[in-house]
Amino acid sequence: MTRLLTTLLLLLTGLTAACGLSERERTVSEANQAIDAVFHASRDVAHRVGDIQDDAASPDAFRPLILAVERYLGRVEALNAALRAVSETIPELQGHLEGEFLPAAEQAIGACEDAMRTLNQERAATDDYQRAVARVGLCMERYAAAVTRMAQAYQRAQR
Repeated sequence: MTRLLTTLLLLLTGLTAACGLSERERTVSEANQAIDAVFHASRDVAHRVGDIQDDAASPDAFRPLILAVERYLGRVEALNAALRAVSETIPELQGHLEGEFLPAAEQAIGACEDAMRTLNQERAATDDYQRAVARVGLCMERYAAAVTRMAQAYQRAQR
């Protein structure tokens, strides 16, 4: 989660404070806003994980977490779209976006979706639920790492 905040700061470097942003600055600004939304959604997921009772053993017990992860995934999709728009205005990012970011993002999202399937199961074993909660954290960590690498590619393109 700290990576997302760091990423936000890295992307902000390219913006100017003047009014009338260029297309490039506008798309970067929108990406920064999307990064902030993902960061806040990931914090909400972390809070919901902390609220889970030790004896949780049904989808109802995980409902707040499931809803938080769904919101997180919605924010992730919006960020992915914003990063596509940034790469359209900065062609040097296209290769990284298509070759590295999107495949890594898809893997991370897949881990979250897999975890959600388990959390929504009526009769999963307690260990399966626990592993699913851990996979949610792993999903968010993987996505944050992919966004961080995208921000680093952005920084290199600015030089």
